[in-house]
Amino acid sequence: MIKEVDSIVKGNIIEKVYWITAYDWQMDHDLFNFSTPEGQESIITTMLTPIDATREDIQRSLEARASALELGAEEHPARWSFSGRCAI
Repeated sequence: MIKEVDSIVKGNIIEKVYWITAYDWQMDHDLFNFSTPEGQESIITTMLTPIDATREDIQRSLEARASALELGAEEHPARWSFSGRCAI
């Protein structure tokens, strides 16, 4: 698992810094039981929570950029950069 520890603004780029908070993560196997409605819901929640958090973070960044442009910030061509690794 990871934790966001810092956000660094460099011009119109927001750089996020993450630290590892857990090298190993174990979950109760009953949470991944597809045969019950509760198990199915827990799987969906487990999958969607980080996706929703990422979506909200990107949305906040885009809204902040739009606000900065309205206040006279210099406009630059849109540029996206994602880096990192994910091992499951």
